[in-house]
Amino acid sequence: MLPDLILPVPTHWRSRFKRGFNPAAQLADFIGRSLDIPVQMSWLKKVRYTPPQHELNRRQRLSNLTASFELSHRAKLEGCSVAIVDDVVTTGATADVIAELLRDNGARSVQVWALARTPSRR
Repeated sequence: MLPDLILPVPTHWRSRFKRGFNPAAQLADFIGRSLDIPVQMSWLKKVRYTPPQHELNRRQRLSNLTASFELSHRAKLEGCSVAIVDDVVTTGATADVIAELLRDNGARSVQVWALARTPSRR
C-alpha cells in the first residue's frame, strides 16, 4: 500500500552546502511526482551535525544520531502512513531513529524506501 506522505532523510546544512544537494530529497521529489504522493521537504530536519555514517563502525553508527533529527512544528502526522526516502541504507540506524521520531509524533506506519542497500560485512 502506498503511503500518505513522503519525507526525505534530511542532511545537515553543512553537509548540504559541501555537497551542493541532498540526494534523498531529489529521490523523494521524483518519486512523489511519479506516484502523485505529497512530499514534505521541510518537515524533518537534521539539527545536529554528525560525522558521516559511512565513516563509522556499526556501534558508532547506532549512537551517532542521538538527538540529530527534529520535526517541524508544521508537521501533521497523526494517523498518516509515511515513507522515509534515503539514497543508501547501511545499518538502518538513520531509518530507525527517524521512524521512531515519526511514530512518537503520531505516524500510523513508517516505510523505508532506499535506492541502494550496502551489503553487511560478516
